[in-house]
Formats: sequence, C-alpha cells, structure tokens
Amino acid sequence: MHLRNLAAAGLLLCFVAEAVCAQNKTVAERLGYPADSKLLIVHADDLAVAHSVDAASFDALNKNAVTSASVMVPCAWLTEVASYAKDHPDVDFGLHLTLTSEWKVDRWGPVSSSDKVPSLFDPYGYLWPEAPAAALNLKTVEAEREIRAQVDRAVALGIRPTHLDSHMGVLFSKPELFAVYIKVAHEYNLRFLAVRLPNLSADFFPACPRRTSFWIPWSWPIPPFTPTSGAISMSTP
Repeated sequence: MHLRNLAAAGLLLCFVAEAVCAQNKTVAERLGYPADSKLLIVHADDLAVAHSVDAASFDALNKNAVTSASVMVPCAWLTEVASYAKDHPDVDFGLHLTLTSEWKVDRWGPVSSSDKVPSLFDPYGYLWPEAPAAALNLKTVEAEREIRAQVDRAVALGIRPTHLDSHMGVLFSKPELFAVYIKVAHEYNLRFLAVRLPNLSADFFPACPRRTSFWIPWSWPIPPFTPTSGAISMSTP
C-alpha cells in the first residue's frame, strides 16, 4: 500500500510538473516554434459590410493569403458570409462586434430592436458613426444586450465563431464596456482580442486569463470621456 501511494504521488508530481512547464512556454513554443519566433496572423476585417469585401476576403481565405476573418453581424451581406461559413466549416471566423456605423451612404442599425437598445441609435436612426460618440452615449447594459444578440444571430445562421473583437475599438474605449465584452466572451466560451487600456487598474486584468485571449497594446485615438447630457449633435447623417 505504501509503495502504491508513493507511485500515485510520483505520478501526480509528474502531471503538475508538466502543467507548470506548459504554462511557462511562450505562445510560439506551444505552437511548435522556437521561443523567440515572431508569429503573424493575417486577418481580414469587416466581412458582411459589402459584397466586394466578402468576395475579396473569400478569395484570400481560399488561397491562404489570410488565415482569419471577422464578421460584422448587423450588416447587409451577413447571409452571404453565413453561406460561405457553412460550406467552409474549418475557416477561422470571428465576430467583429459592431456598435458603430461609420459609412456616409451605406449605414446600419443594431440587431436588437430599438426599444431594447435605444441608446445605441444616433439621431438618424442608425448606430453612432464614430467611436467616441458611441462610447459616450450608449448604456453599458444595452451594449451588452446588443453584442449578445450579435453572437446569437451569427450562431443561428450557422456561423461558428472562434473569437470576438471590436469594430472601431468601441468596446476597448472604457473599462465598463471592456468588462461586458470579456464577460460575454467567457460566457460563450470564445477567445477575444484584448488590449491593455491606459489608466486601468491592474486588478481588472486577473479576470482575463491570457490563455483565452490575444493581448495587444492599444493606442486608439479616443480622447478622455467627459459625461454630458443629451445626444451628440452631428451636421450630416
């Protein structure tokens, strides 16, 4: 019995040592490359925003010119992407969570109905055209409701998302939006593009394990936010 216990303890120590060793490896090493390798993911953004974007992205994916892409669920050409995704189930499709509509002519609203996310609408009935305006006006609970709706709609159409990121960086613009972004990613068991926000307490980040995210420095030129009442006025739709 004593020898059996020793053997079990030794086996447990081996498992622990192996786990610690794996955690200490760099991402490059875990992918089979030398520790100091520089790895590049070529990623296609904004799928579903236009047929031309989809066609070019599909061609690049088919030729392995890009290996990853992300989809704007509120946009008009979503079903085209869904059709491609069904025919190519191994493609790395993420969701480019969309809370802005920046084009002057071709604009879009949220997936959710206006009564559920009223703060996401600009005065013209679309998503806000710029990231600062969106981050200043939208309510966090409504932003969370909308990004959940975008994930659910993509899945319902047959897209199997591998990760999340944020169109125009809106969800990176302030801690409360970043928090719901991470919350949704964890609840749907999805990897997420993550950033280190300036002036954000280090206590915020232990809840964001590196093994489930891609971390990059963020330098989006969004000015400091000053709360104001009412919507931001715009001169053109």
